[in-house]
Amino acid sequence: FFEKANFFSTGMVLCLEILIKSNVMGAKVAELPITLYKDGRINSKSHLKTIKDGLRTLKFILISSPKWIFFLPSIVCLIFFVLFSLLSITYEDKYSKNLLILTFMFFYMSFQLFMLGLFSTLRARILGLNKSLWLDTFFRFFSLKLAFFISFLFIIFPLIINLSNFKFLSEDLYLYILSFNIFFGLSLIGNSLTISLLSLDK
Repeated sequence: FFEKANFFSTGMVLCLEILIKSNVMGAKVAELPITLYKDGRINSKSHLKTIKDGLRTLKFILISSPKWIFFLPSIVCLIFFVLFSLLSITYEDKYSKNLLILTFMFFYMSFQLFMLGLFSTLRARILGLNKSLWLDTFFRFFSLKLAFFISFLFIIFPLIINLSNFKFLSEDLYLYILSFNIFFGLSLIGNSLTISLLSLDK
């Protein structure tokens, strides 16, 4: 088991890696009784480095639990995005700007949390902390070329509407949408490039 696990951690984080990889690899885990004696060295110091080991532990948790930390919050934000989208359509004009900003905010939070979950899941599989078989299905549809195409559509769509003189929104709302679409398109390119660096063949 030790040779197959390919441990890479040092320090206190190794305890977490042993537990996670034991679960992922289906190893048999048992508890053995031991006697713990007080350290007899006079000038001994604690091997635990609170901030350094705490941050490394936090990174392990973020990588190993993408479903609870990233994907489920992403779904919650997506639900709020739909709700605020419906409200922004039906509410009075004086509230439409604020509702539109909240709509954009929840949409972007949902997107960013999903990309963080995807990144952490892919990183966990590379490190042997997660099997995540669904990634293969995801990468059958997702590619860097597709991400660039979607980004181009987000950026170019409001410009086409502006050139066509098809005005169904006020000037202020149009500028909000145009600015957000450009921002989101560039963010999608940046996030997709980051994901592709972890999986160069995708």
